[in-house]
Formats: sequence, structure tokens, C-alpha cells
Amino acid sequence: MQTIFVNLAVKDVQKSTSFYTSLGFKKIDHFSNDQASCIQLSKYNYFMLLQDQTFKLFIPNHELTPRGNHLSQLNSFMLSSIEEVDQMAELALSLGAKELRPKEYMEEGMYTRSFIDLDGYGIEVGWMDDQLIPDEIKR
Repeated sequence: MQTIFVNLAVKDVQKSTSFYTSLGFKKIDHFSNDQASCIQLSKYNYFMLLQDQTFKLFIPNHELTPRGNHLSQLNSFMLSSIEEVDQMAELALSLGAKELRPKEYMEEGMYTRSFIDLDGYGIEVGWMDDQLIPDEIKR
């Protein structure tokens, strides 16, 4: 079993933590402090929200990518239903996220919504018909 931690530089750890916990994700206090917050996305997947200055400690001799119109990754989460996708996307938008692209059926049996979070990261939430998911990667 593998655990994945995705490190994200954030402007304000408390605001970003509140954003993700409001979306229904869990904060793991054991790995959190005033400079970092561990957000559990699923059983073995986590975001580490790191204050900009703390994040910079991990990337010596490099600068953070400017925020704004720069986007180099899109973090995707598959949810259980189209209704859950719409609920999470609408909640994210009400919490200050910005719509990245309109909702869409990407192909028969798949539905997505995408937004930019408070720190400029691309987030996509989607639903896929279980019949399209290979057995080896089903939740």
C-alpha cells in the first residue's frame, strides 16, 4: 500500500485549510501546525498545505511559480455521483474558488466540473460510470 502526499505552497494555511475542510476533506492534526496543514483526500492520499516560506525550504535555489494565469497541474477527484460533483463545485465557488471551465460531459458516462482554488491550483471533480472503470483501479 502506498501513501501519496502532494505538497502545495499556499499564501495562508488557515484559509486554505478552512477551504478544504469546508469541502468535506479531513484535517490531520498530527501532521499540522501553524505553517503546514495535512488534508486527507482519501484513505491514502493527502494534500500538505505549506505556507509559502515553509514550501521554499523544500526547493533550495528555486523560486515558487507565480500565481495567477499560470497553471501547470490539475488535481482531479472522482466522486460518487453527478450530484456530489455539482455540490462540491458549487460549494467551492461559494468559498471563493473561481470556475476554470464550465461543467461538461467529457464522454458518455463521465461528468466533470473544474475550478481554481484560493491559491491558484486547478481542481477538477468528476463522476465516472463504474462500468467504465477497470477493476484494478475501482475505489
